[in-house]
Amino acid sequence: MNYREWSENYEKESLNLKSIIDKERDNLNKAKNFDQVKSINRRIQILKSMYYECRLTARLLKSKAKDLDELVGESVA
Repeated sequence: MNYREWSENYEKESLNLKSIIDKERDNLNKAKNFDQVKSINRRIQILKSMYYECRLTARLLKSKAKDLDELVGESVA
C-alpha cells in the first residue's frame, strides 16, 4: 500500500466516524436523563478525537505522497 492509498483509507474512516458522530448527536436529542446525556457526550468527544486524528493523518500521508511524487519526478527528469 502506498501513501496515497493509505491517506484515502484514513479519509474514508474519518467520514465513517463523522456519520457515527451525527447519529450520536441525534441520540443526544432523545436522551431521557442526565446520565444518558453525559454518556452520549463522552462518546461524541471520543469519536470527535478519533475523527480529527484520522483527518490529520490523512492530510499528512497525502502530503508525504505528494512529496515523494515530486522527488520521483525530479529524479526521472
